[in-house]
Amino acid sequence: MNRPARTVIFGLALTAAASLARAASPEECWTLGRHGRKAEAQKCFEDLTGARDPYFRAEGNWGLQRYQEANDNFRTALAQSENKALYRVRWGRLLHQRFNNAEAEDLFKEALARDQKNAQACLGLALVSADGFDSKAIEWTAKALELDPKLVEAHELMASLALEDSDTGQAQQEADAALRLSSDALDAMAIHASVEVLADRSPDA
Repeated sequence: MNRPARTVIFGLALTAAASLARAASPEECWTLGRHGRKAEAQKCFEDLTGARDPYFRAEGNWGLQRYQEANDNFRTALAQSENKALYRVRWGRLLHQRFNNAEAEDLFKEALARDQKNAQACLGLALVSADGFDSKAIEWTAKALELDPKLVEAHELMASLALEDSDTGQAQQEADAALRLSSDALDAMAIHASVEVLADRSPDA
């Protein structure tokens, strides 16, 4: 191979490597959305839909509200990686969001069967239980926090469950725990505002 050809190939390799280095993760895309950076989040999710990995495509289509495509992508991802607990948890969260708790619950349980210490799977089961006003919601949330004390969403859910049970003290405590872990724990902020309203105080702060 002559030197110019090698130079071109090397340049293309560097370009490809740089492109991969810039590729966003699903977590980064969702974070952009939570921060209200809608245009950037949209672009981020669109980039994911062009990925070779069907799991990334699933997250991208989910973020763009292309639910059927996301569902199909998750199915493909699992077909390629049968034992991947993460894919089951994320697919379950999509189905939970789309009001399909029966199949979501099955996926969370399958994830736990493959990874008994999967805090996100426990959180998923807690969310499904909470939707059905099942007392197991607290048990599953506590299990999720036992496995991962830094799981912000689990602290927020526990705060919400405590508030539903009129335990404002625990609700505030769990909301504070979430906020110590993440300054943009929006549900935790909402819990604090709700407590103020219930106490007939202004929630402005």
